[in-house]
Amino acid sequence: MKARFNNTRRIRLFFLVCILGLIIPVATVVTAAGPGEAWKFRSDLPNSGIYDDGGTRPAGTLLWNFTVGNGFNSSPAVVDGVVYVGCDDNKLYAFNANTGGLLWSYTTGAG
Repeated sequence: MKARFNNTRRIRLFFLVCILGLIIPVATVVTAAGPGEAWKFRSDLPNSGIYDDGGTRPAGTLLWNFTVGNGFNSSPAVVDGVVYVGCDDNKLYAFNANTGGLLWSYTTGAG
């Protein structure tokens, strides 16, 4: 009888450890981001794409522009103050993000 009781306790303890092993990592992931921090693509679980910026809003004024022969159909990438964007004229451009000055362009070829 005592051996059976010990096995039952061991089985219960095993399942308790397994359940905690599943719950603790999930709770850690859910609470890892602080208030207003985006921790997931598209911001939240419903994928609304609305990010809480803490009330900071840009002025909406044009900072700079650059004219090219054909249009841009790609999204820009901004890294360390440089805007990189591909253009339909088969070139890759790099601009100073603050001034809009052309840093360089590279002809990639057709396609």
